[in-house]
Amino acid sequence: MAVSLASRGLAAALIACALVQGGCSTHQDHAEDEPGDAPSAASAPRATEALRFRRACAEGSRITVAAVGDVLLHEELQIQSASAANRFRSLWSGMSHLIANADVAYANLEGPAAEGVNGAGEAVSDPGLTFDNKVYTAYPRFNYPPSVIADLKSTGFDVVSTANNHALDRHALGVDRTIAKLDLAGLHFTGTRASTDPSRPWHTVTTSRGVRLA
Repeated sequence: MAVSLASRGLAAALIACALVQGGCSTHQDHAEDEPGDAPSAASAPRATEALRFRRACAEGSRITVAAVGDVLLHEELQIQSASAANRFRSLWSGMSHLIANADVAYANLEGPAAEGVNGAGEAVSDPGLTFDNKVYTAYPRFNYPPSVIADLKSTGFDVVSTANNHALDRHALGVDRTIAKLDLAGLHFTGTRASTDPSRPWHTVTTSRGVRLA
């Protein structure tokens, strides 16, 4: 599915660029290209054709975005990571160079990385980097040692999504402790917020080569 969606997104981008190059010389720029206030939604005319932007494919600031799918660690993967010298990085070592070379790298962190939280969402003694099937578990309710966050960061990942169907596998405490570790590692995230910080934005913004990406 991830490959299919990525291919469709790339195709859409290429088609959009082709449309721009094929027709931008005969169309006026839209509101985004001109100074001044844009019309209100109520008064704006309805589009009758594809939007075209004169400078959409012009040379300018460019960034490379690398996006991968689920960091979803089943039992065997957690056991392997616990015994490997490079921990969780052993799982994606074959493509680490692609992540490191990207300007912005994104992954979906599919599950909490909550230190010392059991399946009921209660604080308990932490077993350390091991698959004990009590604190750190796999399907159907996941929880990973928080060192996975440090390993994602050191690989070169810049942002992770924490909004997914396993986000609450360790209840509210699991969300809070996962976010605390993400903040400690300096790894941007989007999709959840701590129960102690209800005003925190749901989104995040990264900056690379002068380009701000939300």
